[in-house]
Amino acid sequence: MSNVYPFHNIEKMSDLQKEAATALGKYNEGLAEQPDKSGPDFKDMFSGVRILVSATDKSPENVFFAQVIKNKAIRMFGWYQRSRFDRVFEIGDRAEYDSYNLSYIGPILSITEKTVSIDKGNGVKRLKLKDFIWRNHNFSLAETKRLNSLEMNYI
Repeated sequence: MSNVYPFHNIEKMSDLQKEAATALGKYNEGLAEQPDKSGPDFKDMFSGVRILVSATDKSPENVFFAQVIKNKAIRMFGWYQRSRFDRVFEIGDRAEYDSYNLSYIGPILSITEKTVSIDKGNGVKRLKLKDFIWRNHNFSLAETKRLNSLEMNYI
């Protein structure tokens, strides 16, 4: 677990962070259950891919991890407000890049070790991995479209 950056000092870890570090060890050993996405090569896609980023929000209840296959896919997992998530996005998948009253979504153009780039239609929005995970940990295209449609009635 030497590449789990926030967890250098185990005495200062919250219980949730300790649970996350234990789960991360299981993911790295391949003992944890696979994420939802299925496909012919999905089970092997992330084997041997190291954790490139881990971040804790100011709240100890939010712990994010990401595994990246450059310009192919990002796997993000962790806990947000004590709810566990495990998601995979690939190039071309739609994701949220911004929001105010409406959620703004676009196709993913590139994935690197530090950023995810999303097409805005009139340009490209580059999100740091932590921001991308925060915005998309529970992303549902159908639900986002439904909520945007409802919000349009009041704008």
